[in-house]
Amino acid sequence: MHIHYLCLTIVAAVDIALTWTILQMGGTEVNPIADVVIQEGGLKGMIGFKFTCVVLVIQMCEYVGRRQLNKGLWLSRSVVGISSVPVFVGALHITLYSLDFLR
Repeated sequence: MHIHYLCLTIVAAVDIALTWTILQMGGTEVNPIADVVIQEGGLKGMIGFKFTCVVLVIQMCEYVGRRQLNKGLWLSRSVVGISSVPVFVGALHITLYSLDFLR
């Protein structure tokens, strides 16, 4: 599961970078909780919020994995997959914006 945690951390870091880029381009945060965190804490708040979520998810995966290894592995893989979706969408938005499709 440890490779999944590394992947989750990398995906979270890329998500922060893409989100911040989109916000600087005039976009908005669609997650209402994250939006409040960003409005109140800026980039530092977003980083703290994101990595607090990552730590909590890793703790949940460890908890489940210690009781049922296969379910813990499934959970850690699923979290990486689900977390990759907004990264893919963000990259697509930046690409389309750069190509003038979203302006």
